[in-house]
Amino acid sequence: MFKSTLHKGRSIALALGASAVVLAVAGGTAAAADDPDEPMPGGPVHSFNPDGYGPLQLGMDPSSALATDLLADYSDPGPGLCKSAELNDQYANVPGFPSQTYVLISPNYGVVAIAVNRASVHTPEGIRLGSTVDEVKAAYPASAEQFQEAVDNIGRGYIPVPNSSRPSVFRIGVDENTHVVDQLAIELTYQDCYE
Repeated sequence: MFKSTLHKGRSIALALGASAVVLAVAGGTAAAADDPDEPMPGGPVHSFNPDGYGPLQLGMDPSSALATDLLADYSDPGPGLCKSAELNDQYANVPGFPSQTYVLISPNYGVVAIAVNRASVHTPEGIRLGSTVDEVKAAYPASAEQFQEAVDNIGRGYIPVPNSSRPSVFRIGVDENTHVVDQLAIELTYQDCYE
């Protein structure tokens, strides 16, 4: 197990296995309601695009990802292991807050996953934290049936990213009580850092 202390008293533990990274978060304080006009320490908030998040693109090697200046709390556990970071334009990871921010970087594939936790961040089709299941299905009609089935079974679904230059999906988690999106990420379909 690798453990690193993150800024503002947060810590994240990474259990690194053959093809798994398990994230557990502790410490921090609750975030206020998302205000798209609220400045963040990392600069303006970006949105998802077909190949990543703002200038941070899926498949980027670690040095190129760091050069975007979007990564905070970069953790490198060593050769051959997945690296992790947070996005500096997102809220700090908070216990009990379902949506976490992370960037995972595979030694084999580069940036493989980018997750956000600000409601102002959206996919090109307009899906964001707080969107309803019906809004997700309307935005991605070709994937609506399989998305609903996955949400019913495991609480999240995977939508192929339209117009992406590489095989990727939006990983969309849904709160079982409110039926609204509470987790949002873009990831390569062939990533090797978790699940």
